[in-house]
Amino acid sequence: EVGQLISLAQISTELEHALLQCQNIEDAIHKLMDVMPSLNSHVSMWAEQVDGLWYLCHRGAYHPSTPGYEQAEWFRTFALLSVCRRLLGREWRPKRVLMTIPFHIGQAYASNLESSKVDFAQPFGGIQIPVTDDFLPIADTNIGIDWTESVTRLCQTYCVLPWFNVRWLAKLLGLSERTLHRRFVEHGATFKSLRDRARSDMAISLLGHDLLKPEEVAWLCGYSDLSNFNRAFKVWQGCSPSQYRKKAMELKRIK
Repeated sequence: EVGQLISLAQISTELEHALLQCQNIEDAIHKLMDVMPSLNSHVSMWAEQVDGLWYLCHRGAYHPSTPGYEQAEWFRTFALLSVCRRLLGREWRPKRVLMTIPFHIGQAYASNLESSKVDFAQPFGGIQIPVTDDFLPIADTNIGIDWTESVTRLCQTYCVLPWFNVRWLAKLLGLSERTLHRRFVEHGATFKSLRDRARSDMAISLLGHDLLKPEEVAWLCGYSDLSNFNRAFKVWQGCSPSQYRKKAMELKRIK
């Protein structure tokens, strides 16, 4: 019920003011993707094509088993509807809505999206959006003069997605994989190094919180499998996550 009545000011006055400057839905999506990382580190938002159609997508940082997960997903869905209706009209409804929650949990909420087709058990949430044929998720102005720094920020934002790979990033930037590889070579960097550094930094930060379970840390770093996360972390830091956490906790006690 709260989600249906949500206003942009309730989400963020900064976001509301930023969207007031937008002239169309494309501008709003670019602004949303630009502003959201600084407003909420627990939610990822991006635009992506699914079956040839554009969607404004979202994913929460926490595991679906977390209490309240389904309410949080519906809240995000209606929050994005509020963003779109700012430009498309108060009565606008998406033709299709994607939800990660299963049908037996989400069916009770589906009636709140009249005339929209709701697909459950998807890898991420999203609402279908009407954009121009030449739409690109990242506006040219969002990639600054320092290309490596700009792409590093994108890696820091989207490294939490399990499917974050060079192909996905290329699509986000509107480039071919080959062109993106060439850009990395030109700037003396690699996709893997930037992605792994972003995930390593996030893991180190999260392991400092002893209330988070190892599985939760792995999930928050883009890993659905704990063993894969453990192997990756050992490559990054030369020790296991549990060993790193033990040392970090000991240092805290000394201080």
